[in-house]
Amino acid sequence: MFEKVAAMYRYFLSVVPFRLTPAIICTVVLVTLLVLPAPEGLKPEAWHLVGIFLTTILAIILKVMPIGVMAMMAIVIVSLSQVTAKSSKGAIADALSSFDNPLIWLIVVAILISRGLKKTGLGSRIGMIFISLLGKRTVGIGYGLAICELVLAPFTPSNTARGGGIVHPIMKSIAGAFDSDPAKDTQGKVGTYLALVNYHANPITSAMFVTATAPNPLVVDYVNKASGGALNLSWTTWALCMLVPGLLCLLLMPMIIYVLQPPELKSTPNAVDYARSELDRMGPLSGQERVMMGVFAVMLVLWANIPAMIFGPDFTLDPTVVAFLGLLR
Repeated sequence: MFEKVAAMYRYFLSVVPFRLTPAIICTVVLVTLLVLPAPEGLKPEAWHLVGIFLTTILAIILKVMPIGVMAMMAIVIVSLSQVTAKSSKGAIADALSSFDNPLIWLIVVAILISRGLKKTGLGSRIGMIFISLLGKRTVGIGYGLAICELVLAPFTPSNTARGGGIVHPIMKSIAGAFDSDPAKDTQGKVGTYLALVNYHANPITSAMFVTATAPNPLVVDYVNKASGGALNLSWTTWALCMLVPGLLCLLLMPMIIYVLQPPELKSTPNAVDYARSELDRMGPLSGQERVMMGVFAVMLVLWANIPAMIFGPDFTLDPTVVAFLGLLR
């Protein structure tokens, strides 16, 4: 009997499009939470919603399936369990209600546009340009990574995609060029310092623009609702308010980390040669990269509300409309 169950389990492991063991764990957790009585002060429906939420977070942590799929699964479970309404029709309407918010679509569309940075190679090219200019010393490489983050931030609302998908590979390749590798216990050469700069530059730049990370538009929406519509932060207002503190943090952060976690290699002239060789390998700007640069320039001008400043308020465009315009281009 046990052998048959084990054989069936191995079979399902090979055919299902998700991680079976974590999926079983999450299912057990969900059923347990739904069966348990609601804590005092909570309605049963509210407790069930908490259970679904906690199970979704657990599924994301255990990587049962990609995050997007897990989000869709949570919507389905909320609809089937009818925890927010007395019918599945009302429950699915509740689950999808947030999607009529323009700020949600701003996040989604901007993420789709930002994929062009990685797909065209423009993000890596920008990073290598700054390294080629500032990379003679390790601290200069740190500033190059920070400036790269700053340049990419207005167009990449996924700080994970920006820091982990674009800047981190640049940092890692440079550290590898100096044989700075944790596997060889040589991370102290330059790798630890550059990784810390990469890590800290990401949240700083994320705070500087509404479109630099997904939670920022939600903050704008919350502030607007909390103030009864009296306070509505525009893209330009947010950027101007964060300009001085953000630039100050980016100016000081690489030096502070340099003092607290000094790299063993202080001079890195090879980094400039490495960056230039990578730029030579990439060749001249491709047509796709030029298009991406043009799209980003137009979006930045429109997000900054420059046409309205010149021609009047009739030319004001909502940030979500600008994002859709950039997507279509």
